[in-house]
Amino acid sequence: FFVFSVRKFVNTPVNRSGYIWRDKLVAEIKRDASDRGYPCVSVSYITDPGYNLGYRFLMFRKGLKLKPVSEKVPVYTIVYPLKKIFPVNATFGEIGLIYPDYKVYRSDIVDKSCQGSDYNLVEPMWGMPS
Repeated sequence: FFVFSVRKFVNTPVNRSGYIWRDKLVAEIKRDASDRGYPCVSVSYITDPGYNLGYRFLMFRKGLKLKPVSEKVPVYTIVYPLKKIFPVNATFGEIGLIYPDYKVYRSDIVDKSCQGSDYNLVEPMWGMPS
Protein backbone atom coordinates (compact mmCIF):
# COMPACT_ATOMS: atom_id res chain seq x y z
CA PHE A 1 0.00 0.00 0.00
CA PHE A 2 2.83 2.37 0.89
CA VAL A 3 4.64 1.77 -2.42
CA PHE A 4 1.40 2.23 -4.36
CA SER A 5 0.67 5.50 -2.55
CA VAL A 6 4.13 6.94 -3.10
CA ARG A 7 4.07 5.93 -6.77
CA LYS A 8 0.65 7.51 -7.22
CA PHE A 9 1.84 10.71 -5.49
CA VAL A 10 4.95 10.98 -7.65
CA ASN A 11 3.23 10.17 -10.95
CA THR A 12 0.09 12.28 -10.55
CA PRO A 13 0.33 15.39 -12.72
CA VAL A 14 0.11 18.78 -11.03
CA ASN A 15 -3.12 20.68 -11.58
CA ARG A 16 -2.03 23.76 -13.50
CA SER A 17 -5.42 25.46 -13.32
CA GLY A 18 -5.64 26.07 -9.59
CA TYR A 19 -5.44 29.09 -7.34
CA ILE A 20 -1.92 30.19 -8.25
CA TRP A 21 -2.65 30.27 -11.97
CA ARG A 22 -6.06 31.91 -11.56
CA ASP A 23 -4.53 34.57 -9.34
CA LYS A 24 -1.88 35.34 -11.97
CA LEU A 25 -4.54 35.53 -14.68
CA VAL A 26 -6.70 37.97 -12.69
CA ALA A 27 -3.60 40.06 -11.89
CA GLU A 28 -2.87 40.25 -15.63
CA ILE A 29 -6.43 41.38 -16.39
CA LYS A 30 -6.13 44.06 -13.69
CA ARG A 31 -2.74 45.20 -14.99
CA ASP A 32 -3.88 45.39 -18.60
CA ALA A 33 -7.12 47.20 -17.73
CA SER A 34 -5.22 49.71 -15.57
CA ASP A 35 -2.59 50.31 -18.25
CA ARG A 36 -5.32 51.05 -20.78
CA GLY A 37 -7.32 53.24 -18.40
CA TYR A 38 -10.41 51.03 -18.20
CA PRO A 39 -12.32 51.72 -14.95
CA CYS A 40 -14.14 48.39 -15.29
CA VAL A 41 -14.16 45.26 -17.45
CA SER A 42 -16.33 42.29 -18.31
CA VAL A 43 -15.23 38.69 -18.13
CA SER A 44 -16.57 35.86 -20.26
CA TYR A 45 -15.67 32.20 -20.13
CA ILE A 46 -15.06 29.54 -22.77
CA THR A 47 -15.16 26.45 -20.61
CA ASP A 48 -17.20 23.48 -19.52
CA PRO A 49 -19.92 24.12 -16.93
CA GLY A 50 -18.51 24.58 -13.45
CA TYR A 51 -15.02 25.61 -14.50
CA ASN A 52 -15.97 29.28 -14.55
CA LEU A 53 -16.15 29.28 -10.76
CA GLY A 54 -13.46 30.48 -8.37
CA TYR A 55 -12.63 33.84 -9.93
CA ARG A 56 -15.08 36.10 -8.09
CA PHE A 57 -13.06 36.45 -4.88
CA LEU A 58 -9.82 36.95 -6.80
CA MET A 59 -11.37 39.78 -8.82
CA PHE A 60 -12.71 41.36 -5.63
CA ARG A 61 -9.33 41.04 -3.93
CA LYS A 62 -7.51 42.65 -6.85
CA GLY A 63 -10.01 45.55 -6.93
CA LEU A 64 -11.24 44.70 -10.40
CA LYS A 65 -14.61 46.33 -11.06
CA LEU A 66 -16.87 44.16 -13.20
CA LYS A 67 -19.86 44.88 -15.38
CA PRO A 68 -22.06 42.48 -17.38
CA VAL A 69 -20.76 41.47 -20.79
CA SER A 70 -21.77 44.06 -23.41
CA GLU A 71 -20.35 45.90 -26.40
CA LYS A 72 -19.78 48.98 -24.20
CA VAL A 73 -17.25 47.45 -21.80
CA PRO A 74 -14.00 45.62 -22.66
CA VAL A 75 -14.49 41.85 -22.49
CA TYR A 76 -11.65 39.61 -21.36
CA THR A 77 -12.24 35.93 -22.10
CA ILE A 78 -10.94 33.11 -19.92
CA VAL A 79 -10.38 29.80 -21.73
CA TYR A 80 -10.08 26.44 -19.96
CA PRO A 81 -8.95 23.92 -20.99
CA LEU A 82 -6.69 25.21 -23.72
CA LYS A 83 -7.74 24.05 -27.17
CA LYS A 84 -6.23 24.89 -30.52
CA ILE A 85 -9.54 26.22 -31.85
CA PHE A 86 -9.43 29.12 -29.37
CA PRO A 87 -6.41 31.35 -30.09
CA VAL A 88 -5.36 32.79 -26.73
CA ASN A 89 -3.12 35.80 -26.19
CA ALA A 90 -1.61 34.66 -22.89
CA THR A 91 -1.49 31.45 -20.88
CA PHE A 92 -1.29 30.85 -17.16
CA GLY A 93 -0.71 27.17 -16.52
CA GLU A 94 -3.54 25.45 -18.39
CA ILE A 95 -5.73 28.58 -18.46
CA GLY A 96 -5.77 30.95 -21.42
CA LEU A 97 -6.69 34.61 -21.71
CA ILE A 98 -8.07 36.37 -24.76
CA TYR A 99 -7.67 40.15 -24.61
CA PRO A 100 -10.44 42.44 -25.84
CA ASP A 101 -10.34 44.07 -29.27
CA TYR A 102 -9.13 47.42 -27.92
CA LYS A 103 -9.99 49.53 -30.95
CA VAL A 104 -13.71 48.74 -30.55
CA TYR A 105 -14.04 50.48 -27.17
CA ARG A 106 -14.22 54.27 -26.97
CA SER A 107 -13.09 55.68 -23.64
CA ASP A 108 -16.10 57.98 -23.20
CA ILE A 109 -18.56 55.10 -23.68
CA VAL A 110 -16.54 52.81 -21.39
CA ASP A 111 -16.40 55.48 -18.67
CA LYS A 112 -20.16 56.05 -18.86
CA SER A 113 -20.91 52.31 -18.85
CA CYS A 114 -18.68 51.75 -15.82
CA GLN A 115 -20.63 54.13 -13.63
CA GLY A 116 -22.69 52.56 -10.90
CA SER A 117 -22.16 49.57 -8.69
CA ASP A 118 -19.72 46.73 -9.16
CA TYR A 119 -21.50 43.76 -10.77
CA ASN A 120 -19.26 41.43 -8.77
CA LEU A 121 -20.60 42.85 -5.48
CA VAL A 122 -24.31 43.29 -6.20
CA GLU A 123 -25.15 40.15 -8.16
CA PRO A 124 -26.05 37.09 -6.08
CA MET A 125 -23.60 34.21 -6.00
CA TRP A 126 -24.49 31.14 -8.03
CA GLY A 127 -26.77 28.86 -6.08
CA MET A 128 -27.56 31.43 -3.42
CA PRO A 129 -30.94 33.19 -3.05
CA SER A 130 -31.10 36.81 -4.22
